[in-house]
Amino acid sequence: MSEPENPDLPFTPNPASPDAVAGGAAVVGASGPPPDRENMWLSLGCNIFLPVIILKKAGKVFELPDTTVLLIALAFPVGYFVWDFIRRKKLNWISVLGFVSVLLTGGIGILKLPPHWFWIKEAAIPFAIGVATFASMFTAKPLIRLFMLNRTIMDVDQIEASLSARNTRESFYKLLRNCTAWLGGSFMLSAVLNFVLAKMIVKTDPAVNLEAFNDQVGTMTLYSYFIIMIPSMAILMFVFYKVMGGLKRDTGLELEDVMWAAKEKAAKDQAALDS
Repeated sequence: MSEPENPDLPFTPNPASPDAVAGGAAVVGASGPPPDRENMWLSLGCNIFLPVIILKKAGKVFELPDTTVLLIALAFPVGYFVWDFIRRKKLNWISVLGFVSVLLTGGIGILKLPPHWFWIKEAAIPFAIGVATFASMFTAKPLIRLFMLNRTIMDVDQIEASLSARNTRESFYKLLRNCTAWLGGSFMLSAVLNFVLAKMIVKTDPAVNLEAFNDQVGTMTLYSYFIIMIPSMAILMFVFYKVMGGLKRDTGLELEDVMWAAKEKAAKDQAALDS
């Protein structure tokens, strides 16, 4: 027998049950190994380090026009976005916003708009994500699920089954909504820090000196990764431990019981022992 539907809680039925088909609320995809994971180092290289090096050095070393330097630097994150989508067949709205951010940076430089548009753009992206995060608290699926309880990381079916068996679904999803508020706060903090940092670093009007604008955008890209990511990651780590603590309390499962990476490692270790 399936659980009665509660509009306040995002109940996920067993995909094998009749309710999953008839109710139209089945979880996306069946339980099993996750799809290919993103290559973190390749992502950092294409989205951070290569654009920074190109923006700051390529024009001087290769004597390229400033507009060409900007386009080459932005081609790496754009190309990586397209390549990763084709390879993994995975697209989410946050990666789309990042893609739009890169295009806006190029547009500001090519159209030679005043630098305050760059400041606004830097703050607008995390601000938009923060607003969406807070708004998701009032829906059946708080955004924290997208970041921490998705099928590329967790065995969601096992978690759902344990919540149902222990009748702790309401407690766990209340925790998710509270942690979503913290997550939204981290994005709002990023928006403020982005704006302040951009205003401090990017001061040159590209219509006056596009080379200096490119150099400052490169500096901003590098500094923002470290200065902004550190406080944001501190909040995310706090949220992660809160969610994982609630997961253990409400499901009785250890982290290694539900994380695909831990499951894969355990399977490899067992296979090595058997051989």
